[in-house]
Amino acid sequence: IIASGGLTSTTFCSGSSITLSVPNLPNTDFEWSNGSFISSITVNSPGSYSVRIRNTITGCWSNYATYTVTMIPLPIPIILSPPSPVCLAAGGSVTLSSNYPAGNSWSGCSASSSTSSLNVSVSCLYTLTVTQAGCSASTSLNLTINPRPSAVITPSGSLINICTGSCVTLSAVNSPNTLY
Repeated sequence: IIASGGLTSTTFCSGSSITLSVPNLPNTDFEWSNGSFISSITVNSPGSYSVRIRNTITGCWSNYATYTVTMIPLPIPIILSPPSPVCLAAGGSVTLSSNYPAGNSWSGCSASSSTSSLNVSVSCLYTLTVTQAGCSASTSLNLTINPRPSAVITPSGSLINICTGSCVTLSAVNSPNTLY
């Protein structure tokens, strides 16, 4: 039995398949353990698959040949991050983290990394692809980053130092869409 299309001759990723075949010789019939009667079968479930071949001239059947294939589950990547939107001070960044310590590949808005975390400072759709045992899966996060407003307080007039019993009015700079 010859296997093709998997990660190796005996493994394939969940959600994909592997093809098992025997040489298609003249004057032969095939009987697979899954009920197929052709020279190749495509399987998407793990297990043992057997085939036997019959010489159509003599009517003799071969013994069963058995091949065992294993399915590797896909990783389930999760991007751990603060809830979006995130407010950042100038020069700040947010750390996005993978739930896997290795096998990570980050992308999005010129960001690229193969570590378990990624520091970002711009709004973007970030994608994390995790590869484990040759099988890959991806997830994305649309992260919105807003600038953190800065509070500026100014005294009225030119008074910086005041004497006991004196008053000064402090004002915050009025910015649109800002609550005080």
